[in-house]
Amino acid sequence: MNGVEIARRFFAEWGLPFLHAQFPDLVGRVAAGLFRGSQVLGADDELSRDHGWGPMFLLLLTEEDYAARGEAVAQALGKAAPQEWLGYSYRGLVPNVEVSSLDRYLEHWLGFAHPPAQWQQ
Repeated sequence: MNGVEIARRFFAEWGLPFLHAQFPDLVGRVAAGLFRGSQVLGADDELSRDHGWGPMFLLLLTEEDYAARGEAVAQALGKAAPQEWLGYSYRGLVPNVEVSSLDRYLEHWLGFAHPPAQWQQ
């Protein structure tokens, strides 16, 4: 099974039920997925599976929800998330479940959260 399928099932079968049980009011306002790594491109061969691979997902909250509850959601998920799913072990340096907002995520990886107002910028 490739990394994207493992991640999809990990969220659908563990992450989403966990959110329904622990944070039901957030369920309709979150997005989850994988947005970086070789598995996103379908290139998760044996060599690339040595890091950042396995049961994992990024949970994106709205800015308002992240400001109000992001840390609590991240801590709860971090404590409860299994490191093995469907017989596959998570291999990574950061938690296998990350929590952010879209703006924070884009700012971290791209250096800006919103496009420049002028093309010269």
